[in-house]
Amino acid sequence: MRIRPLQHLIVLVTVTWIRAAGAQEAPQSVKASILTPNDKMVSPEQVEKLAPGAKVTRSEEEGGFTRFTATWPEAVVQINFKSDYDHKTQNDGALGFVSRFPKEDRETPEAKKLAAFIPSVRQSYGVVLPQGYDEKGNASALLRDLAKHLDGYLISNRSFYDSRGFRVLGHPIDSPFLGRAGRNLYQLEPPVPAKELLAGTWDLTFGMKQIEEGAGVQMWMESVDVFGADGSHQSKGTVEMEFTPADAEEGFTMSFDFENTGRWEEKDGKIVTKTDKATTANHKAEIEELKEAVDEMAAEMRKTDEADESWMIVRDRDLILFEESEQGITAQMKRKKEPAAPKAPDKAE
Repeated sequence: MRIRPLQHLIVLVTVTWIRAAGAQEAPQSVKASILTPNDKMVSPEQVEKLAPGAKVTRSEEEGGFTRFTATWPEAVVQINFKSDYDHKTQNDGALGFVSRFPKEDRETPEAKKLAAFIPSVRQSYGVVLPQGYDEKGNASALLRDLAKHLDGYLISNRSFYDSRGFRVLGHPIDSPFLGRAGRNLYQLEPPVPAKELLAGTWDLTFGMKQIEEGAGVQMWMESVDVFGADGSHQSKGTVEMEFTPADAEEGFTMSFDFENTGRWEEKDGKIVTKTDKATTANHKAEIEELKEAVDEMAAEMRKTDEADESWMIVRDRDLILFEESEQGITAQMKRKKEPAAPKAPDKAE
């Protein structure tokens, strides 16, 4: 697992193409919705209780909707309510959207629960984060806590999230967790030591999409990671990227394989992974102009001078998210289940 190098790869390939080095990236606003069976509008007092440390105001906006705004020094959350929500039409649309996902995604226990919930929806809150998610996790915590208060689910980008922030159903390129936690979340009860919890083999996935100077870059990483109870760590997988220049209808692909060995530890509440040796192979680029970028990306991946520091977000013993503490990008790890050994034939009497 090399989360820290990956945060540089999207910028690197975009810069290689458009020569935009040194450009400042403005904070990206975020939009989300909260679906709820409760059609009664929340009060400012309820929002204040769910947003500790924030200044909360209420205003009546053009278009006939009420807005609650929670403001911290590092984050702003706008919560919009309109009483004439057409729940029947919207619920039918949501069920239609759900039906387009692959069958195996729709048949998980979490997705089935979501599908059963949608017909009960009577109201939707539109939420806007003009400054995006803050690194302390204030904004995303308010979204999750409000959804929990309303017995609801959240929608952002092309994905549904439960009130704990875990993606229930959606596009794999979307984050597996809604926003930034900024700390460890959902530790098991009773607590399980990290060495015991992480020990084993995991399927790790990570995806993200970003727009820089009009050009789009989409990244996907898959790896198998082995965490040893003795602090050892191994990772082997593939990075794939698609770069779409501004105004182009189709993108161009790049990829390379990687293999890392190193060690991990729990330090100051975070999981720290350090790579001792990293190799890459099978560098590929669909067009000549991106071959240099692939080599540079792979070289970035091979660096061993920095450690990854991640917050651990635990759903259960078999699904853990790692939120890289600096940039907040999140990877999902599912415990790899080995196939059961074939049953020995009964001995003939």
